[in-house]
Amino acid sequence: MLARFAAALAALALISCAQTPVPPTGSDASDDPDLERTLRWARYFVDAGLHGPLGLTREALDATSPASPAEIRRLRPVIASQKGAAEACLPVFNARTERGEPARAPGVAWAALTVSADGRPRDVVVRLDSSVPHPEAERCAAEAISRWSLPTGARGGRLWVPLTGRGPEEEPPKTEATDAFGGAFTRPRPAYPKCLPDLMGADPRIRWLVADVVVKFAVGSDGTASRIRIVSPEDLPLQAAAAIAGAVASCEYVPGTDREGKPVKIWMVLPLRFRSG
Repeated sequence: MLARFAAALAALALISCAQTPVPPTGSDASDDPDLERTLRWARYFVDAGLHGPLGLTREALDATSPASPAEIRRLRPVIASQKGAAEACLPVFNARTERGEPARAPGVAWAALTVSADGRPRDVVVRLDSSVPHPEAERCAAEAISRWSLPTGARGGRLWVPLTGRGPEEEPPKTEATDAFGGAFTRPRPAYPKCLPDLMGADPRIRWLVADVVVKFAVGSDGTASRIRIVSPEDLPLQAAAAIAGAVASCEYVPGTDREGKPVKIWMVLPLRFRSG
């Protein structure tokens, strides 16, 4: 029986990721399957604007190979227990809902690092997922990460850790796709409500899926979706991530509007519930 899912829409511009992602396993025709898997994972899970700074390009990964999924799983619990100090450096934005009600939106950042054999992080880079630079916050988080104590005997390789802001509150950046923060706006919506259910329900790559998935994307003033990425779960199989991203991109949307009724680009966060049977 086709998968069934229920979708609810939200319009926060930033959303947190709680766990360290593991690039999903799968068959990749490459001399370096970890590299190919990481590039595909980055395509669906990390904003393209951060790929260069975080070393998620083929050139960077050729120079420093990614850690294996097994190595990341080994490090995940220890990393999770030490993220607090780094996350305290990152901002929480004072956003507003569609009705103008206050809503706190934690800043989301990614940290890239390599774990040395002695358990010390090195070559740490932190970038906030925001079009407005936050160099002091990023530097503070990177210094906190450099003090982590991780298991010794690491096999090397680069890994990426999501961070959720728990630090100082500040006003959200006014950028091309953050009009949703203004407090007086209408949120985007699918032009054809059955578009996503029909596309996803017929796709064999996700017909079997049992998961709660959150997708973030921007709906432009022309009603098209862009900058699509999976927020959670971080271990969603790549074939499912590709199918969901493709369906979101294929549908048309009624664009959101600003306080003057003008169509504008607005971020959307789309929770999806997949249940087989």
